[in-house]
Amino acid sequence: MIWLMTSGSLVFFCSALGIYGAINNNRSCLILCTVLTFTNYIIHVLGLSSAFISNLIIERDAVEELEFRRGQYVYHNTTDFIPFMDMLQRTFSCCGVKDVTEWLPEIPASCCAQQYLRNGNCTVARAFDRSCGSLAYVSWEEQSFTLYEAALASFVATLQLVFGGFTIAIIRSTSSYARAASN
Repeated sequence: MIWLMTSGSLVFFCSALGIYGAINNNRSCLILCTVLTFTNYIIHVLGLSSAFISNLIIERDAVEELEFRRGQYVYHNTTDFIPFMDMLQRTFSCCGVKDVTEWLPEIPASCCAQQYLRNGNCTVARAFDRSCGSLAYVSWEEQSFTLYEAALASFVATLQLVFGGFTIAIIRSTSSYARAASN
C-alpha cells in the first residue's frame, strides 16, 4: 500500500514538472520528468511482483496450516482444533483442505448440510463439493482488493510508459525546434 502512495505522489509531482517543462520549453524539466516516470514504472513493477509473491506465500502457508489442523482433527492429537475445523467447514460450505476424500473413511458432520444429517451420516455424495483450502486463506474482499489493486497498478504503469514516450517526443521536438531557430 505504501508503494501505491509513493507512486501516486510521484505521478502528481512528475505531471506538474512535465506541464511546466512543456509550457516553458524547459528541456531539463522534461528530462527529469521522463526519468521520474520510468523510476515510477520500476516502483510499480517491484510493487506488483512483491504483491503477487506475497499472495502466493499467504495462500501456501494457509493451506499448510489447514492441513496441519485437519491432521490433528483426524488423529485426535488434540480436541482444540475440532471446533475450528467444524466452524470453517460449516461457514464456507466446504469440506477438507483439498477435497472430501481426505476425511475418508468417516466424514465429519460439518461437511454436510443439516438437511442431509437428519437422514443419516454424512457421505461423499452428500458432502460439500468445495475444498476449504482455496477459500480460507484470505477473505474474498481482501483477495479481490489485491486483484483490483494489481490491475489498476498495471494500467497506471502502462499509462506511465505512454506518457514517458510522449515526453521523449516533446524533448526531441523542442531540441530540433531550438536548433532550427538558432540556424
